[in-house]
Amino acid sequence: MTSVSQLSDVIPSDWAFQALQSLVERYGCIAGYPDQTFRGNRSLSRYEFAAGLNACLDRITELVAAGTADLVKKEDLVALQKLQEEFQEDLAELRGRIEPLEGRITTLEKQQFSTTTKLSGEVVFNLAGVLGDDKALNSDNWRTIENTAPANQANITDALLTDRRFVRPDGTVLGTTTAPVGTPGTGANAGATAQPTRSRNVNRNPIFGDRVRLNLLSSFTGQDQLLVWLETINLTAFNAPITGTNMTRVSVDGTANLDNDIQLGKVFYRFPVGDRLQVVVDAIGGEFYDNINTINPFFASAVQGSVSRFGRFSPIYRASNTASASNTGAGITLNYKLGDSFTISGGYLARRPSDPSDDRGLFDGSYGALVQFTFQPNKDFILGLTYAHSYFSGASNDVTVSGAYGSAFANAPFGAGFGSTVDNPRGVATSANYYGIQASYRIAPWLAISGWGLYTQAIAEDGKGLANVSTGDKADIWSWMVGLAFPDAFGKGNLAGLMVGMPPKVTKSDFGPANTTATTPRREDEDTSLHLEALFRYQITDNISITPGFIMVLNPEHNNNNDTVYVGVIRTTFRF
Repeated sequence: MTSVSQLSDVIPSDWAFQALQSLVERYGCIAGYPDQTFRGNRSLSRYEFAAGLNACLDRITELVAAGTADLVKKEDLVALQKLQEEFQEDLAELRGRIEPLEGRITTLEKQQFSTTTKLSGEVVFNLAGVLGDDKALNSDNWRTIENTAPANQANITDALLTDRRFVRPDGTVLGTTTAPVGTPGTGANAGATAQPTRSRNVNRNPIFGDRVRLNLLSSFTGQDQLLVWLETINLTAFNAPITGTNMTRVSVDGTANLDNDIQLGKVFYRFPVGDRLQVVVDAIGGEFYDNINTINPFFASAVQGSVSRFGRFSPIYRASNTASASNTGAGITLNYKLGDSFTISGGYLARRPSDPSDDRGLFDGSYGALVQFTFQPNKDFILGLTYAHSYFSGASNDVTVSGAYGSAFANAPFGAGFGSTVDNPRGVATSANYYGIQASYRIAPWLAISGWGLYTQAIAEDGKGLANVSTGDKADIWSWMVGLAFPDAFGKGNLAGLMVGMPPKVTKSDFGPANTTATTPRREDEDTSLHLEALFRYQITDNISITPGFIMVLNPEHNNNNDTVYVGVIRTTFRF
């Protein structure tokens, strides 16, 4: 500092003003805090005083060596000599501490990875399993069964659940069939017999796998952040092929063909514009739930919160569904603080922005747009009102209206795979409008409640001339969740949680004929599923936690003909 006036909390009437002015302006050996304050009423340790004294001694030595000794008063030197004698032991100990630190700093500077980048990461081990009887069927399947002659119902049920195909003796798999097991094939299927290629029962074999993420975090101004995220995973999702429904998916999962191959999972750059606006530019793997407050602070984390996919946050934050498409989602998100209590957020994410093909690209393919108004009057309460709009082109069967949270109908309200070919699998192009409300309130230090409600209206944008769907057809989809969190339960850092909710459900649909007694599909969910979840996160250290959790799905696929499915998870998280 060059002037005592730079210290905002020091005024001429202070009793020590002249002393500070001399030390600052004559000797330049006083420094304030980063906020330009001196905090003169704060207690001072002997070590802090020794450090300040040492700085003044060094400064006076510089002045003498530079031939400016006339600036140094004799009485100041006498006072300093006395202080130096009194603090001799403290100064010696301080130098003894500083010298090793200087050596370590020199070593770190030589060996550090980068002056702007640091490495962080997390490793997750999942031990998980599913219990249940038969795999779930959707309500249209059950309507088909119920409208079949009783003598044939068992055969129809078996065909729907087992995925029967014609298989030759050498193992060659041919076309699908509903014929009873052992039926000989004819024509193109000659020489083969009908065999089940998928078990009717829920896949009950437990699994053990991992997910590893390495984050390269760079900052160029101290306020910005560039993230490059590498990932490997070998965890299979507990979705329809395993249980007949997506309602049983857990918080950390992948796809069956991911065998711990390294992939680039995410690249984004976050930076401020002024004091109120924060901008996030996603190049790969962009999702709204990474960029916008999901208003579920205790359960939103995939590795520290809910053990289920559904329990983490409202499906509205997956409106773009971009990260699941080979991690190619890209776009921009803005968060602007309107005041101390109000924030408005908005963003646009495209699913395949780097592909110039039809139904793809930055603006011609699938995308999601979202805006959210957040009100947080204090640290304990937060409320969010959210609107999102999405468009799914149908390319590569990418219609996932409800983010693979709920029933098959909620995910693809107008069917999937229509007009498909092997080279160009397609679904019905679909848009959706989402209206959500989310809230969280910490009632006491040991108790918090959070939840959301979501209404979605899906619209068929391209009926493709199919008999059961027309352009403009609509489907109404509802979802809700309520959770209780118990922070620091039985120990600091722990978390106990209970959740109950309804996964996305189609309550009304224009798809198909109005005569729901017919076997022709209508894609309306007939009953109501309930998601029940309990978890306990035990924080072993600041960097290691173990979270056993239990999930129960009643009436999977929103149909009470389906058996209850149970999911158990033991998730171990290492963070560094």
